[in-house]
Amino acid sequence: TAVALLAPDDPATTVFAPFFCKTLKEAADMPLNETSKLYAKFYQEGRRDQFGYRESAWWAFDGVANLLNWNYANMTGEFVNPAVEYWQAKMLAVARSGDATAALDLQNRVSEAWWDLYDKLWTTYNDGYFYFYPGHNPAKPAATFGYPADWLRDIGFDKDFWKVQTVKGQIAKACNAEKHDDHEPVRCAKRELYLVLGGLVVGLALGGSAGVVVGRRQSRRTGQSGLGDRLL
Repeated sequence: TAVALLAPDDPATTVFAPFFCKTLKEAADMPLNETSKLYAKFYQEGRRDQFGYRESAWWAFDGVANLLNWNYANMTGEFVNPAVEYWQAKMLAVARSGDATAALDLQNRVSEAWWDLYDKLWTTYNDGYFYFYPGHNPAKPAATFGYPADWLRDIGFDKDFWKVQTVKGQIAKACNAEKHDDHEPVRCAKRELYLVLGGLVVGLALGGSAGVVVGRRQSRRTGQSGLGDRLL
């Protein structure tokens, strides 16, 4: 039995649902209220310019894919990937069976499940927190996501980070942050060297440009071709 596997939106975070070609052919000339008896109405409705909450399969999968921008690794690991594996196994089994009634049932159920997942991600990751995580303390249901300590140290993050910062001040704080780190003096020396070299390069570039401009002005006044003109 010929079958098409349709995956709305991002293929990495969606489920490929089976649609049998004989069913689609049968539904081709039927009105919507009748075709929904052959394959799910969730897959027949929806517009890109109108949010179809709980109406469109595409909006459910697209909504979940967009929410993953908040914390892709945690959200996919905790919720999305397990859901994809669970539903995809069922879809493939029905696709092999050729059972159109079972396919219709799964199309409806996975659409409803993905809308539930959309709601779940909103409440679980709202405001950048991780609410009601597995094994959470009922008295403190929210956890926070931090940044690596080395990265925070290297950017000079501390209790005064909200104040105006300077490059020299950031280097000093980074060099003094970890006195016990044997490699820290080397890292600090490299930072200072890069800063000095960067200043020299910028200075030479500005000085060279200024010299060319002055040379051109003088050559125009005297009518002679200057070195800058010959080179440029």
